[in-house]
Amino acid sequence: LLTDHAALTLAGGRYHQYVRVPRTGAGAGGNAADSLGLATVLAVARATHVALSLDQQLTPDVRMGLEGYFKHYEGIATGGDDQAYISGVDVWARRPLGPVTGWLGYSLTWAWRLPYEDDDGGRDEFAGRHVVTAGLGAPLGSATRFDVRVAYGAGLDTGVDPSGAGDGIPDPLPELGTGGIADDAT
Repeated sequence: LLTDHAALTLAGGRYHQYVRVPRTGAGAGGNAADSLGLATVLAVARATHVALSLDQQLTPDVRMGLEGYFKHYEGIATGGDDQAYISGVDVWARRPLGPVTGWLGYSLTWAWRLPYEDDDGGRDEFAGRHVVTAGLGAPLGSATRFDVRVAYGAGLDTGVDPSGAGDGIPDPLPELGTGGIADDAT
């Protein structure tokens, strides 16, 4: 606790998760998965993350949070060395209005994969995104809650042709969440 109205949290950890990755040479190995013609297999992806957050009660009714995070993924199907990185910052504010609570948030995230030896162009893959979110929530009776959430997100200009024509750089993390307001980064 920094004061009676502000808390600073440093969190980190490592987690493992099964992910589906494309098979190479499906049908050629002679095992049960190959004989079924499965196009993907399960692999174990790992991630190490650290997050620093500030949660502060600005007024008796308004609460605000700020969080920065960094994640390092291994064992995912990004090509090359199967490592990727994500970092970003989240800002949110929440205020109750009687039984209804409203909130507004903003998330800015960068994802990248460094080049590897076999990469033809030797260029980093980079993607940036930002999202604005808002919502209202209220109890419905004693055991039910009603929430409405709206979000708008867009990619950031990285100086690369957005059509991808000729650059040979795909989205480095097309199937990974980026943490942020909707996800728990810790």
